[in-house]
Amino acid sequence: MLSFYTNTFWDSYSIKAASYGYNKKICTRLAAVADSYLKHCNYLPLTQHTAQNVFRYVSVKGGDECFTLTQYKLLLIALKILFLEVGRLEWAIKFLWDEFLSFAQRTNNISLEHSDNTPASPVLFLHSFSSCRSANFIDAFERFPLYIDSYIRFLKLNTYASRTQSIYLAWLVCYLKFNNFANPKYLNGNSIKAFITHLVINKRLSSSTQSQALTALLIFYREIFFKDYAPELQNVRPKSSRPLPVILSKKEVSLLLSHITNPIFNLMAKLIYGAGLRLTECVSLEITDININKNEITISNSNRCRIVILPIALTDLVISQIQRSKLLYQSDIESLRHNKPATTKLYLFPSSILTKNTVTNNFQRLHIHIRGLQKAIKIAAQRSKVNKNINCHILRHSFAAHLLENNYDIRTVQNLLGHADISSTMIYQSATMELNRTIISPLDLLN
Repeated sequence: MLSFYTNTFWDSYSIKAASYGYNKKICTRLAAVADSYLKHCNYLPLTQHTAQNVFRYVSVKGGDECFTLTQYKLLLIALKILFLEVGRLEWAIKFLWDEFLSFAQRTNNISLEHSDNTPASPVLFLHSFSSCRSANFIDAFERFPLYIDSYIRFLKLNTYASRTQSIYLAWLVCYLKFNNFANPKYLNGNSIKAFITHLVINKRLSSSTQSQALTALLIFYREIFFKDYAPELQNVRPKSSRPLPVILSKKEVSLLLSHITNPIFNLMAKLIYGAGLRLTECVSLEITDININKNEITISNSNRCRIVILPIALTDLVISQIQRSKLLYQSDIESLRHNKPATTKLYLFPSSILTKNTVTNNFQRLHIHIRGLQKAIKIAAQRSKVNKNINCHILRHSFAAHLLENNYDIRTVQNLLGHADISSTMIYQSATMELNRTIISPLDLLN
């Protein structure tokens, strides 16, 4: 092998590769891949290579349409042995080799002895986060891969919801960009305070959004750098007021639902009101979540699970929708016989189009998008001429308020809504009291 590195070096490399259990043929291929990387870097000494160099090279190779998953896995293993076992570099110990490799393995369970024509995807495991696809995130990750990797690990291990993970990562990237991608290790509470002030004055974001950004950064510093800025920044966190939720009367709910003409969106709106579902819970319902015999729906969010009621009035409509969804998925399997759909989830409300999975390169049918129902309810609100600011979540508010009006106890309503804290449910009791108030004004008694 023609290389700046001597034969003794490559003999040592082969020994390290063999210690991983690879045969002589695979060890030779790994050495060739490692040498190809070193040639790309003009055969710099190992000590001059950084995590950013490796990350950038892996990202570029992963984005090459001609680069298969087998080659991608081979590249990751070759570089891991090169820098971790042979070079013993400090940054290589903390680099996210296992994340890249395990995600590639889950994506396509293939052997190194056999070739595969499935293209690799850039930064494979990061595709599980929508916020990780932006240019700003890539810039931040290239500069601080260890910090961000550790943050991702913490969020995943502590079972934060996937949407919360994406939002917290997005706030971290915004914070780094605001500080011109300075090393966060050397920033302090004043930098966080300046960022939150920027959100208040320049971006004019709501108090809840400011609090969300602050929480994301406090968790980052506490878990990654073991610095607790919470006491120092307790006055920075905005004090958000909790106004009473907008509640529709039963007549207004009936009027609103009657103006949703699309049968699918009409059923979804009735489920939100009839079962107290969140919008995302409704659109992502799976067929297996529905128990027709018991009139129950199982809702799973992160590490939480709850059972809600399936309105008897909707039983026939739900059964029909299940049959339509199954026929659609069966049609997908037959039409994509040579390109098996990538998803194993059978959604109750599937999308009307197939989506190409950027990781596996297969087609999949996801659930219907939330925007469709949001738009349908907005149009129905305009047509019904209900003089209230109506959105999808108001149907959930109305579900809770109407149960309390019907004298169901607060704990039952809390369980149905999935609230961790009963104080979140108590606000509906206050709203119900407002609706049922029968106090007569002294002015009305003057005559």
